[in-house]
This record gives sequence, C-alpha cells and structure tokens, in this order.
Amino acid sequence: MFSHVSSLIKNRHQACDKPLRYRRTLTALPLILNVVTFVLPANAADEAAATTSDGAVKTIAPVTIEAASEAADNKTVGYVAKNTRAGTKTNTELREVPQSISVITEDQIQAQNAQNLNQALGYTAGVVPSTRGATATRYDQMTVRGLSTGYNNQYLDGLRLLGGVYAYPQIDLSALSRVEVMKGPSSVLYGQGTPTGIINLVSKHPTDTPFGVLQTQIGNNHLYQGSFDIGGPVPETDGDFLYRLTGLATKSDGQVNLTENKRLMIAPALTWQPSDATKLTILSSYQHDPKSASYGSAPSLGTVLDNPVGKISRNFYDGDPNYEEFDRVQAFIGYEFEHKFDNVFTFRQNARYQYTTLHYKSIYSGNLKADNVTLNRAAIFSDERVNGGVIDNQLEAKFATGPINHTVLVGLDYLRSDSEDQMGYGTAPTLNVFNPVYFQTISPIATSVDTYQRLTQTGLYAQDQIKFDKWVLLAGLRQDWAYQSTNYRIPAVMSKQSDNKMTGRAGLVYLFDNGLSPYVSYSTSFTPTTGIDYNGKTYKPTTGKQIEGGIKYQPTGFNSFATLAVYDLKQQNINTPDPAHPNFSVQTGEVETKGIELEAHMSLAEGFDLVGAYTHLDTETTKDNSGYAGNVPVGIPSNLASLWGDYTLQGGPAEGLGAGLGVRYVGSSYGNLQNTLKTDSYTLLDAAIHYDLGSLSSNLEGIRASVNVTNLLDKNYITSCYNTDWCWFGTGRTIVGTLSYRW
Repeated sequence: MFSHVSSLIKNRHQACDKPLRYRRTLTALPLILNVVTFVLPANAADEAAATTSDGAVKTIAPVTIEAASEAADNKTVGYVAKNTRAGTKTNTELREVPQSISVITEDQIQAQNAQNLNQALGYTAGVVPSTRGATATRYDQMTVRGLSTGYNNQYLDGLRLLGGVYAYPQIDLSALSRVEVMKGPSSVLYGQGTPTGIINLVSKHPTDTPFGVLQTQIGNNHLYQGSFDIGGPVPETDGDFLYRLTGLATKSDGQVNLTENKRLMIAPALTWQPSDATKLTILSSYQHDPKSASYGSAPSLGTVLDNPVGKISRNFYDGDPNYEEFDRVQAFIGYEFEHKFDNVFTFRQNARYQYTTLHYKSIYSGNLKADNVTLNRAAIFSDERVNGGVIDNQLEAKFATGPINHTVLVGLDYLRSDSEDQMGYGTAPTLNVFNPVYFQTISPIATSVDTYQRLTQTGLYAQDQIKFDKWVLLAGLRQDWAYQSTNYRIPAVMSKQSDNKMTGRAGLVYLFDNGLSPYVSYSTSFTPTTGIDYNGKTYKPTTGKQIEGGIKYQPTGFNSFATLAVYDLKQQNINTPDPAHPNFSVQTGEVETKGIELEAHMSLAEGFDLVGAYTHLDTETTKDNSGYAGNVPVGIPSNLASLWGDYTLQGGPAEGLGAGLGVRYVGSSYGNLQNTLKTDSYTLLDAAIHYDLGSLSSNLEGIRASVNVTNLLDKNYITSCYNTDWCWFGTGRTIVGTLSYRW
C-alpha cells in the first residue's frame, strides 16, 4: 500500500486519507447522536423476560452469568491469556469463541524485548511479520493467513485506527498491556476490513494497586532508551480515582547507513469509579517520531539473485540524507464508559478522537541498469494531516430462557475521518549500489496531488452468545453504511461513493470437561472499492468469507492454552483488468488461502514459560485476467514455525537467574506476481539472559538486569520481495541490555 508508485493515488479506499491546510475539525462529531437511547422496564432489576414452551412470556428471576475470571483489558501474568474482549466485544473466555484468536501478553513482549509490533508477533501462528524487513520501523506491516492486514484492520482498544496515504499511526509497545490477533473475517463486529482479521492493541489501564517501573536500555546501533510506567489509586480519593502514566524516550541508528530513529511518547490514563456499577476511564497519548530510519529497498540482483559485480550490503541505503525526512506526530484522547443497570443490562460507550500529521520526503529505488551497478531512483514528498473520531455504543443483556443462557449484545458504532494531503513525485540522481555517493543535489518537486477526503461508516450490529449445557452457539449480524467523498484539487475532480453491506458469522463450540473445545464457524467481511468500471458504475465492495474448524485446549489445573485451526478463506470481487476494455477493471478476481495453524502458550512449572507455533499456508490467486491465476501472491511462505522458552531458577545459590531461547523459521516465498523470483527460507535464533538482583539482597529488591539478543547468529537474509526492483533485508543481530527497577 505504501509502494512508491502513482497508482497509490487511485487506491485511497484502503484507509482514510489526505492532509495539510486542514480547515475542518471534528467538532461536529455526533457523539450525542450516536448514544444508544433505551428505556428499561421499571422492574428490570427484579425480573427478566423469558418464554415458556407454549410461547407465553413469563418472568423469571434474574440470572447472574459468572464473569470470566480474567479481565481481558487488564494485565495477564505470564504468557497464558484465557480471555478476550476483541472476539465478542464482551469479556469472554477464549475457549468459548469459535474463531482462532492469538493473545500476546505484556510479559511475553517484555521477555522477548520486542521493539515493535512486527517483532511482538514473531511467535504467532498464521502471521508473517516484518515483510518489509529492517526498514519496517515506521509502520507495522505483515500478513495474516496469507493476506495483508492493511491498516483498516488495526484497532486500539476495540476502535479502528485512522490513517491517510502515509500518515498512519504506530503505537509503541511500551503503552500496551496485550496484543490480540483475531484471525479471519471480522466485519460483523468491526465493519469494513480485509478478510484476514483484525489486530487489536490494548492500552495499559489504571490499576487499583500502586506500582512503579523505571527502565533504561542500551544496545548496539547506538540504542539509548528510557521509560517509566507508574500508577495506582489517586491519593485521598478512597479508591474512586485511579491513574496511570507511561512514557518513553528513545533514539538509535537505523540498520541502513546514515539513518536514525527517534521517538518521544507519553500516555496518561485516569479511571473514575464512583460505584461498583459505573466506571469511566479516560485514555490519552501523545507520540512524536521526528525520525524513523529509512523506508527503502534493494534490487533483487545482488540480494536474492547473483550479481556478477558483487553482493549488495544489507546496510545499503537507497535514499539520500540531503532529502530524507520523516516527522510524524500522533495524538489520541478517548474514553471507555460502562454502567451496569442490574444483573441483566450493561451499557458501554467507547470513543476516541485521533489527530495525526506527517511530513515525509524520500528518494526511492527504481530499476537496476544493464551494467548491474547503477540504480535508477525517484523522489517523493507527502505532507498530510488526518483528524478523526470513532464511537461504539453497546448494550449487553445477560438472561436465561429456561435452561439456555444468553449474552446478547446490540451495538451502534460510527466513524468519521477527514484528511488532507499534498504529494509530489520527481526525479533523482542515480546511485552506484556498490560504491554509493550521498549528499547529492535533489531538484525541488512540484505538488502534483492535492486532495481532501472524508470517510464515514455507520454500523448496526447484534450478537447472541447462547449457552446450553456444554454447547456454546455464537451468532451475529451487522449492517454497515459506508460513505467516501474525495475532492481532487489537482486535478479538479470530485468523487463520491456509498456502499452498504450486511455481514455475519455463526459458530458452535462444545466444552468438554477435560478442557478440549472443538469448534466450527463461518464468517464474512467487506471492504469498499473505489472507482468506476467501463459502464460508469461504481465497484462493489471486495468481500471475504471463511469456514474454520478446530480444537482449543485449556486443561484444568494446568496453566496453558492451545489452539489447532483449519480454515478455507476466500477474498472475492477483486479488481482485475477488463479483457474488453484494457483501461478499466472488472471485479472477477479471487484469492483463496487454506491453512493449518497450531499455537500453544504454556507455563510448565513455576518460572518456566513456553510459546510455540506452526503454520502451513496454501495461498493461490484463483481468478485473474492478467495471467496470474494459479500463482501464489508475493511474500507468502508455505510454512512457518517458532518456539520460545524462558526459565528462571526458583531456588538455590543462583535463584533469580534465568534465560530464554527462541527459534523462528520462515519458508521461502515468491517475489513477483509471475512467480519467477523466489526468496530463500531462513531460520533465526533469539536468546535472553536475566537476573533478579533481589535474590542477592533485600536492598536490591525490584531491580532486574537482562540482555536480549535477536538474530543471535547474525543471519543475513531477505524477508520478501515485491518485484525484481524491491527486496528487503531482514534485521541483523540486535543486542539490548536492560536495567529496570519495579516497586
């Protein structure tokens, strides 16, 4: 989506878009309009409606369905999460959701010292992280189940993140308590999005236990980082107010020459809980990324393919420090409100306002000339601003009809994004890939694109979680109304498009007493597609559908959770060239991906944590008018496997000493649509050693030292290629030492 080609401009439906000279704020965001208004019966606290076998309505005593034992938006101790809110928008046990969901906990992220979302998902089934390799420091780009996640599919606390062309936010992991990957079509709860699923990032929330963490890190590539995380009850408020404040400052060199990373982040949060029935949490953050290394690439000749002149260094920089700029500011403020009327009804309203600006300039690779040395290059700039708001209203009802328990959820959500951008493309001097000369003169670029865009989406959804004995049936429907207007000021063209679509899902789980939970499900999704065909008709939304079956295993008395999933996923209504009218497209394209996923998170004994995953992917372009039918999409390996274990001694003279070791395997993948270019498979080792100094003396209680090494053997590899001109080196060996103090 971020390829440096002008076709980008034609595909703005993939997110929200376009900034600069922003004249309209979202002060008109209809928060009040979107609040679900409802009237409860006067005796709702005492009675709930049910139906007798002859159809007559009777009243029964309210049924209190026991809440899940682990709050899905709070910190999970260890690697084993057992609950999710992303899968149903209610706090539900993972084993009761008939869909594969991976949860990466804060403890796992910290143990592996993941520096970004790509690294955090490195041990997750079905996910191919870091498709852009070491250059993917500014965006989180990956594929799930053989399809790109895009940015319509990234969520923060259940609300969609908004972006433009390049102005996409990136959430720092230090602000998160967990990451949830919901695999497969998920439009029934979240609206438009690709059928690969959603990635939900969960913010750190205030806690009722006072705590504090100070941390400093130093590593190779001149990494220097400091962070803090403090929270607890606000003094002298009797626990009615809780707070949390998280912050980070970091800088380092990029892997490619002459580049660096810088980031400042702070995230305040406040909870007000005046009673057991009512709670309001305000979540906010501010992040400034004044530098974010490089977004460049290298040609396949000299990386994947032999070049008679030599091999290109993985530190090769295809840009120029005289021109390279990346300055992003992102700010969020929102809230989560919940009120329990009684044992039956609960109302929740979650909302967030987002503001993102970006100033971006880059020199990027073109093709390698016939001399196998000289690289053609081009230039781009983009100035963007995105303002947006999202609100989600939910009314949940828990009741029984005879022996059947229900958790019914009815929701209304609304999204609006206003964005502007000014962009330009130009020429740039060539570069010798083996002996590059930088700090060249780059000619000024004129603005060729000036766009203002507004996106809105309104969704009405309903879901019922039905429990009868050991059976759990989950069923839901959603109706969406999506609208997009784009004012192309250069050239002066206005386009408008409206789409409406109904999506749904249904699934069934059986809960055995031994912890086994076999399940089966069917789900759908949609993504609006902009543009018109030869007859002047707007395109229909691209759709997705998936059949999935599997087994989840959560043994009693043993802290572990495992999932085996088998699925068949299709993405349809994909644009492909119109055979009768070459300058137009028809929606007859289709991609199908079938796969098997196995993932397990375990705590085998006190101090011993383990996570393992295996994925087999069979992805194919099944329908296409360009001659690619039967081929595999780029960057999709057939097999992935990973295993990480961490053990800390619990006694003896070395008590508190621990170590971790991990291995990641990524199979080979095709690097072009023709399937004539293929990257090699690669295997990486990760390691860690850590020591709790409190084992030495009570005076050192809370102090922990650790060293993490990613790509221990310093493997030189290519993560993927998009074509013969654009390939990406993986991250080399990274060594980070951490010293933290917790109280």
